[in-house]
Amino acid sequence: MEKRAEGFFELDPFNADDRGKDLFEDPKDGFAYFEVNETNGALSITLEDDGPVISAWIGWDPKLREGIENEDVLRWSEETGGWFSGTINLGNFEASITEDDGGRIFPYTDPD
Repeated sequence: MEKRAEGFFELDPFNADDRGKDLFEDPKDGFAYFEVNETNGALSITLEDDGPVISAWIGWDPKLREGIENEDVLRWSEETGGWFSGTINLGNFEASITEDDGGRIFPYTDPD
């Protein structure tokens, strides 16, 4: 019996150095937790010799402060620890992130 891949995305702006106040209209509204599925992203789990590789693409549309551009989101991610605000978990399976290749933001495009 084959199990369906299951992954969940969580973003908590309060984990960033500025707690998200410079990016989001209301940092509390920037919080997100949802299962990754075909309507909001894509999830791929492959088994390599040294263990599973989990790749996820997330489509998410938070309310940002007026005038915030894509470059501002990238800068927030890189310079204020915003990258630390987001994570993927596998539900009932224990997993930890050992490498984060980053990603592209806006607009979301299906990788297939």
